[in-house]
Amino acid sequence: GLLYGFLPFNSALTVGYALTSLWFVALFVRNRANLLRLQYFILAVMAMGTLETLTWFLTYSNMNGSGQPSCCPMRTDIVFAIVVNVVKKTVSRLLLLSVCLGYGVVRPRLERNATLAVAAIGALYMAVALNFEVQQVVAASNDAGDRDAGKSAAGWAFPVALVDVLFIVWIYYALRNVQAELAHGGQTAKLAMYRRLGTTLGVF
Repeated sequence: GLLYGFLPFNSALTVGYALTSLWFVALFVRNRANLLRLQYFILAVMAMGTLETLTWFLTYSNMNGSGQPSCCPMRTDIVFAIVVNVVKKTVSRLLLLSVCLGYGVVRPRLERNATLAVAAIGALYMAVALNFEVQQVVAASNDAGDRDAGKSAAGWAFPVALVDVLFIVWIYYALRNVQAELAHGGQTAKLAMYRRLGTTLGVF
């Protein structure tokens, strides 16, 4: 009963993801001669988002119809949805960071050290986020009056928030460096793109 609100929410989210993905695929096919490798990664993130929300919708629908709990042991469909969700969030963060480092727009590939650092922070985020998501499901499956379980799950949010702050600081720093590099090289079109990106990130 506590989780019922996720059923209509994920239903609407699945439709939204599907429509956005179809629109992106149409643009993808239309401009296939001029695609960057970056846009393939964006398509992969959108596909993962659609798959994740569809899995959650089907899971909550099944739970609503059968009355089976989410845990424990944890349901296979929930484990699958959690893994897809964490992979999607990790890839989207790494993608944004890589773009802010200049990948795909300013330079065809990142330097070796930058690639290793990006991979390391991605692995760290995936580990802490996966643990947090599992703890949330376990806490939600416990008695609603068990405040200790909720506090325990909430405590695992701190490492996730800390890694997110690292991402934000690095993204901001990388964005400033790339903009300075483009301004120094007189690449006004790319500089305008990165300024729009910076404005968009600032708003969000």
